[in-house]
Amino acid sequence: MPCESSIATWALELGVWSDLQVGNFLMSQENICLAFDATTQDGIHVNAVHVTYKEKCFVLGLDQLAGGTALDYATHVISIFDRLARLYSSVHNILFDEVLQQMRASISCV
Repeated sequence: MPCESSIATWALELGVWSDLQVGNFLMSQENICLAFDATTQDGIHVNAVHVTYKEKCFVLGLDQLAGGTALDYATHVISIFDRLARLYSSVHNILFDEVLQQMRASISCV
């Protein structure tokens, strides 16, 4: 059995690969639908953000939030797009602002 630190590293790497896959999807499609869903269980509030296009669906983030206000949700979505754009721009050597603008432009319905 691998040690805990190896498993933690692998899990982190899978998250990076997942973010790159989502980034590629956002940069290559138009008319993507963005949605989120939140729930509270045992006093813990979590929010899931996902995008869909035709038969494809990708989870952008699933995170614990401090609360359930519109500002909380907006801040969560914005932070996810910033994270995805920073990673994509770093890997593909494209300016962050250009990537972020194109990713946001790919969303046509919320």
